[in-house]
Amino acid sequence: SNLVPYIVQMNLVRSKRAIVGHYAERSMMHFAPMDLSRYGDILLNVMLTALMFFLPPGFLSSIILYLFLSHIYIYVYDHWRVLRQVPAFSFSNNNVHRAAECLLAVPIGLLLSAGVFKSNCQKLSNGISLPCSEEGWALFGRCFTVFALHVCLHLYLLVRVVPRQMVAKEPSIIPYEVAARTIPQTWFTCNAVHCLRSAYVYNHSTPHILFRAGRT
Repeated sequence: SNLVPYIVQMNLVRSKRAIVGHYAERSMMHFAPMDLSRYGDILLNVMLTALMFFLPPGFLSSIILYLFLSHIYIYVYDHWRVLRQVPAFSFSNNNVHRAAECLLAVPIGLLLSAGVFKSNCQKLSNGISLPCSEEGWALFGRCFTVFALHVCLHLYLLVRVVPRQMVAKEPSIIPYEVAARTIPQTWFTCNAVHCLRSAYVYNHSTPHILFRAGRT
């Protein structure tokens, strides 16, 4: 979806001599800042694959293979996009990452429910009979129960147990004025009003310049 407009715009910029510098970069900026929305695509693929375990397994191996290949494509595409095309990044906190970890309880719970559904009224190789529910509502209740129990346990471990095992990150001891020499995107350079004050109110000899994402 991004390749065709990119090629068309690249040829347009190449054919127009007036489009140079920053304006050429703006014309070629088809990619939005990188964020964590890719979690939604991956979770949806995993959920759809988990639902296939409720159906006859005729095409299950092919679906798992396509899931594997699609995720390889996503990884390669995002790798190229991050290194070559993304103008900026938007990772202000890890809330989306934690939400994705919690949402992962759904496909795993579906797999557990599918195992209960497939094992209904089955016998193991040693002759042990597994629980059997001849009525549909009874089987649905068993599947829903194991799904709910797994989701609750999954969320409890993520919310209560995992944070206790995390090591707190020590705050940086580098002074602000030292870090600002190597990091151009600071609170001052991203504030357009402060840049105006620096130039026209405080009359700094070297006023702050508004930060603008570009490519090197």
